[in-house]
Amino acid sequence: EIMQETQRLINGFDFISVREKQGQDILKNIFNKDTVLVLDPTLLYDKHQWQELLKIKKSAKKEKYILCYFIGDTPGLRDFAQKVQKESGYKAIVILKNLRDIKYGFTSYYEGGPSEFIGLIKNAEYIITTSFHAVAFSLIFHKLFWVFTGSSSKPNSRITNICGIVGLKSRILDSNNWKSCKYNETINYTPVDEKIEKYRQHSINYLKKACTLKQYND
Repeated sequence: EIMQETQRLINGFDFISVREKQGQDILKNIFNKDTVLVLDPTLLYDKHQWQELLKIKKSAKKEKYILCYFIGDTPGLRDFAQKVQKESGYKAIVILKNLRDIKYGFTSYYEGGPSEFIGLIKNAEYIITTSFHAVAFSLIFHKLFWVFTGSSSKPNSRITNICGIVGLKSRILDSNNWKSCKYNETINYTPVDEKIEKYRQHSINYLKKACTLKQYND
């Protein structure tokens, strides 16, 4: 029985943390397991720590660009990127994951590791994405981002959760609402930073407590 085996394995953990309320509810309602809600590990570092870790520098290029990182093909996603490109006059650079991006005439970026990925986010004017981690690093580097989560009835829980935590659900688009979006709407990052820092400290304290108690129990 899969459920019984899953229950047995879950009970073998002394500490369980999750990054989404939905996952927390599943573990409680189905397996009667209490968990702690924490940030995704990428958000435990601030922008200065990430820049130092990966030696990320400010781009020497003066040309402004929109960074597009698309996973999947949510209706309206690439049309919205074209709209932003046209209205802003900025080049749209896409980290190529889909041949549709070539069809839409975006500038393709083919190669790169963590430093290049985060550097592209840091130096962009706008971010348009379907990726949770592109959102996470947009928050870290105070970027103007828009994220598509699929249909409004079945959104990506990782994305809706982090946007809800920081009070930026207005940055979530879907196939129905993108046409009415004002692409250059700004973000006040002061309250966002305060919320992230609160959860960051909570998450770090939880990890320290779990590690300390585990060492004590051993």
